[in-house]
Amino acid sequence: MKENRYGVLDGLRGIAILLVLWFHLWQLSWLAPRFEFLGFKVDLEWIPVFGFIGVDLFFFLSGFCLMIPYSKSGLLKFDFKKFYLNRAFKILPSYWFALGMMSLVLYKAGLLPTPFYKHVLSHLFFIQNLSQETYGSINGIFWSLSVEVQFYLFFPVICMLFLRKPWLTFLVITGLAFLARYFVGTVYFDSNAHFINQLPCVIDLFLIGMMSSHIFFNWKPKKLSEKHYTVLALLSFGYLVFLYHSAVPFRYDLPLSRLWQLKTRFFFGLGFSAFAIASMRAHPWWSRMISNRVLVFFCAISYNLYIWHQFIGVYLMKHHIPQASQADPHFDPNWAFPFFFIALGVGILFSWLVTKYLEKPILKLKTKS
Repeated sequence: MKENRYGVLDGLRGIAILLVLWFHLWQLSWLAPRFEFLGFKVDLEWIPVFGFIGVDLFFFLSGFCLMIPYSKSGLLKFDFKKFYLNRAFKILPSYWFALGMMSLVLYKAGLLPTPFYKHVLSHLFFIQNLSQETYGSINGIFWSLSVEVQFYLFFPVICMLFLRKPWLTFLVITGLAFLARYFVGTVYFDSNAHFINQLPCVIDLFLIGMMSSHIFFNWKPKKLSEKHYTVLALLSFGYLVFLYHSAVPFRYDLPLSRLWQLKTRFFFGLGFSAFAIASMRAHPWWSRMISNRVLVFFCAISYNLYIWHQFIGVYLMKHHIPQASQADPHFDPNWAFPFFFIALGVGILFSWLVTKYLEKPILKLKTKS
């Protein structure tokens, strides 16, 4: 464990941000990974098309990591002040910086949503996801930060209930999530992501993360060796790929792909759980592969990269960087590739700078205080 964090979890966070990053850059560029290999046509477009699953992985990891200190110690006490200060120091500085900078850019471009005070206030209080009008109005990805912060509000109570009755708490809240998704998917279905991405529809992902943390620290069967866990990690990886690939028939049908997401969300959570636990107990070579330097690097900048990558991509596209030969750059066959990698490079560099010179110094200040 490095800095009290397990490398496998860092690697999974790196995978999550790469999936989301690829998804949004694919949306902007239409750059599809299709090629020929040994005479066979290979089409991997299904990977970026459903890269939004990376957000679900983030929610799972959040639940897992938030639960670690309580799963390890078994303490039934909760330090509210410490918890909320830790979350505030991590979330708010980069978020406020991004909100201010993005609002300034939109103002100069004459693209500020109106009435602006309504949009700013909803973002400041992390409730912008509750209204279709403010959902994604400043930055398309901010909805998930609202869900994350809203979960933080309930986490202390859920955590205390979970520590006393883990399985009952898990089953009740997961049942509520199923009911919420059933309601959204049948009674009030709309292909707009606003409805399927509310906290009640994703809260079981957090609970699966919490339960995974609980199992990892409190259930260690002696009969299972590193070899067994490595096999389980491989099998769970295959299960996740199969589940991910199952959406291919709906890749261009937005309503059906939304329904697919509602129906498979819980099963992805189970796959994340099996893969994470098995990988953390697997043979060291497997754990090292998941926690390789590239993925750990993306984990380190994942928060700021998540916040900025889509906004940067849209900004570059609107300012014709790079220049296309057609009014709609998607009809220029030579535009997508350079745009994709320019947006990728600028996003990574800018996110690294914000992480190094804003996020990390503030977190160090919090540690000292």
